[in-house]
Amino acid sequence: MLSLHPAVTLSSCLPSLLGGLLLGLLSLARLQTTASLMRSATPHLLTTFGAVLGACFLDFAHPRPLRGSGHFASASLEPSTLVVSALLVSIGAKLGAGCTYGNGIQGLGFFSRASLAHVGTFMLAGVATATYLNLGDSPGIAAAAAGKMFFNRATSNLQQVPFQPPSPLSLLADNGGLLGCALFGVLFQFLEPAPRFLRDVLAGASFSSALLLAGMGSPLNITAFLDLNTPTGWDPRVCVVMGGALLVTVPAYASLTEKDVGPGIWEWKRRPVTPWVILGGVCFGVGWGLSGLCPGPAYVAAGFGEPAFAGVLLGSRLLMDAAEKGYERMKAPKADKKNK
Repeated sequence: MLSLHPAVTLSSCLPSLLGGLLLGLLSLARLQTTASLMRSATPHLLTTFGAVLGACFLDFAHPRPLRGSGHFASASLEPSTLVVSALLVSIGAKLGAGCTYGNGIQGLGFFSRASLAHVGTFMLAGVATATYLNLGDSPGIAAAAAGKMFFNRATSNLQQVPFQPPSPLSLLADNGGLLGCALFGVLFQFLEPAPRFLRDVLAGASFSSALLLAGMGSPLNITAFLDLNTPTGWDPRVCVVMGGALLVTVPAYASLTEKDVGPGIWEWKRRPVTPWVILGGVCFGVGWGLSGLCPGPAYVAAGFGEPAFAGVLLGSRLLMDAAEKGYERMKAPKADKKNK
């Protein structure tokens, strides 16, 4: 029988809800100011750099260390698992034209049928993978999810402290830095005199701040959501984050027309549900379930001094893009011959 983790309460879900709302607001701000969606699965030089830089800054500047507090906790992955997971996530994001943010927040906000099919498939595949392999029952997951740990920089160790259910006011006070950084990045998008490159970088930094605020920078929180049989109890905060984001994107996108966003986004919204979309969801979900990481949180991990997953992920994605371009070039001469 599915039971909730004892640390999951209405008050402990508040940061996840706020993080989700900010992720939705960031997408809306980018759409209104640049007529483009916020990308994470597809590498974008400046926003990706901003996401990594923002996470690095927050790691050192936040008044309460984020490591092991439930905001970020490292996942010890075998190199083979890391490579397989990164490749599957990259292939899935490519075939599905999006990831948990692109399809799960922006695509569902547009009521895209392809996004709904992709999200439903990768959720099922992720749950099946993590539950079958019992990946949510990782050492320290109960303490990390409950906030029972803190990071001692003097000894570079996670140390146990007695758990006390936090109040909403204490949660807001503890997360004020993350909340402020994420909101600043959103509002900066509307500052017209600011150069585009700076808005791109701060959009990435806002993205990292919102993910950390929501608790989605920690792969342990993801596997605790995907594993339905973990003895420590199920952690539903991924649903809270997506729900908070959709509270923003669904009503906001409903009023948009093709003239507001451009034909490219409208074409992406209306793309059909194909076997490739479903296959992409399966690949993405299995990779997500194996590691608890997807493109956005991988950039956060890189900012926390763990660049391996982000590096492999970006490398595999760029390799696939190069292979796709090569395939298109090979097809072009054949098409010209047929036309002649």
